[in-house]
Amino acid sequence: MERFSAKGQVHRESISDAALERLRGKFDEAISHETALERATALETIITDCAVPLEALDSGAELSPEYSGFLQALTKMHMLESAHARLERIFQPV
Repeated sequence: MERFSAKGQVHRESISDAALERLRGKFDEAISHETALERATALETIITDCAVPLEALDSGAELSPEYSGFLQALTKMHMLESAHARLERIFQPV
């Protein structure tokens, strides 16, 4: 994961074990919800939290492979759960 200084310099660092453990905990909590809509909402919250440093990409910063891979996996899971929630709404009796 990168840290950005006030001067716009990029300092690369790996996601620490503690940070990964915290994100895994949030992910486990997100997928433990009963409905697809709740899971999608919880995953969206994690993605929003993870996307905060992405604003610096406009200034030429790069994502570490770990951070990029985690964000891609979260995004794919969110898309699946969102689609699942839409299907649940379609097939629910009126």
